[in-house]
Amino acid sequence: MKSELIRCTRCVLSERFPNIQFNEDGICQFCDHEEKGGLRSEQLAQMCKKIASTVEKTQKNAVERDHDVLLCFSGGKDSTYTLKLLLEKYHLRVITFTMDNGFLSADAFKNIKHVTDCLGVDHITERPPQSFISKLYMKSAFEDFFVGDSLTRASAICSSCRMTFTALAVQTAVERSIPLIAAGYSRGQIPGRSVVYQVESPINKEANSSLLSRLEEKIGPEVRQYMQVSTDKWVRSSARPVIICPMAAEEVSEEEVLKEVRKMGWILPSDTDLCSTNCRMNGFAIYNHRLRHGFHPYEHELSQLVRSGTLPRRVALEKLDENVDLDAIRQVARELAPNDSAILDRLSLTGDESDR
Repeated sequence: MKSELIRCTRCVLSERFPNIQFNEDGICQFCDHEEKGGLRSEQLAQMCKKIASTVEKTQKNAVERDHDVLLCFSGGKDSTYTLKLLLEKYHLRVITFTMDNGFLSADAFKNIKHVTDCLGVDHITERPPQSFISKLYMKSAFEDFFVGDSLTRASAICSSCRMTFTALAVQTAVERSIPLIAAGYSRGQIPGRSVVYQVESPINKEANSSLLSRLEEKIGPEVRQYMQVSTDKWVRSSARPVIICPMAAEEVSEEEVLKEVRKMGWILPSDTDLCSTNCRMNGFAIYNHRLRHGFHPYEHELSQLVRSGTLPRRVALEKLDENVDLDAIRQVARELAPNDSAILDRLSLTGDESDR
């Protein structure tokens, strides 16, 4: 679907992106700011040093354990490349952790099994009840739990999924006394200051409490079970995990990432959209976000990667202008809400349009 939107002539942000402004040359304020004082190679080096220092501290203070780091592993290209970094650059003993949301690509599951088997890495899969996941995604899709800047970085469905995935990963790390958790975020997904951050204690944690309370009100008490670290488990454990995002500190292109993960036997999934290499839900989430908010939820991430020089603008535009597979979205919608006959009407998907 070729976009008719006006976009920044340097990155890919569109005229519909919140608070966007273009100068007389058609360049957005974010590119202008990046040009004047953006991320430099020395800053990336400092980010790598910060990660290395964190890793070193956990090694110095290590007690007897089987694993140094738990990797949130979706089977996508970025988490697979992060696994390579953890093993080869940081020399850590890794256990991978997958949250099965019921919508992972069949090829992603094949990648998870093949890569972990070939590398001899231990692996855990946890699957929350599908009833909980479906309610969470439905409420995230159609109600305003996520607002403001959070919607410029990701769709509401992706945000609620990441919250759940992270909480389950932290619970597992706490239970197993693993000091590090790794996430496969790219430079476009998180700010530089977040390449290392300490997991907050659930005892005095205020962040997200309002959001969790609202979700709990709409979904039920299982929100606390799957989206918040258990206070009892936290108190009983000596582990206070630190989250690291090593890929976000690397100056590596998407082409280079794909080249490296393919060496491990990784294959590109055939049942996902161009912005995902692991999840069938992503196309649905993108469609819903554009329908509700008017812009593509990957604009921010892709524009960051274009500015950094790690993704060609042409490739970013291909991802943003991908033809919408309405049949795939309808299928996911039916799986998400099999008893909701009105879901296709809510998504304006009852017609026979070949594109939208």
